[in-house]
Amino acid sequence: MNIIKNLKFAGLAGLAALAVTLLFQIPPTRAVAQDGARQGNGHTLHLIPHFNPPVTPHAFAPPPPAGAHLTSRGTLADPNRPDEPIGTIGIHFVVTLTGTVGDELLGNGCMILPDGKISFQILLRRPLIADSDGNINRYFAITGGTGAYRNAGGEGNHRTRANGAQEYILDFRN
Repeated sequence: MNIIKNLKFAGLAGLAALAVTLLFQIPPTRAVAQDGARQGNGHTLHLIPHFNPPVTPHAFAPPPPAGAHLTSRGTLADPNRPDEPIGTIGIHFVVTLTGTVGDELLGNGCMILPDGKISFQILLRRPLIADSDGNINRYFAITGGTGAYRNAGGEGNHRTRANGAQEYILDFRN
């Protein structure tokens, strides 16, 4: 009788250990495109950025000198939970052109999300000019990715709305 009780207890303990193990292998939040797919033809992903102050090894006032570097980093959140980070972002800029009417920066960046990474490149001209709705749009090329975003391509927009709210809109077109 004790052997049967011990076998039942061992079986239940094994099932409980398996359940806990499987529970910790499921990511709590996934970045998912608006229509349910994560990447591919015609899918769009919206993310909310929260940036830290930029880091630069050069102490410069605008306009920065050509060749100057600037690094920007922060976290990314789902629009439905903007205060709950699900990923990170980092962009390294190099000033490629400078002048009295503005400057140009070449940026290479990466978004790290629970289900993969997205790489991108941007050529940013400053000063930034708002559109007719008061939004500032910074378009960039999606150049690749890993995991669920493997071989991703398309275009993104880092939009700052007239009210100051920011979002990333990623349109995947492989």
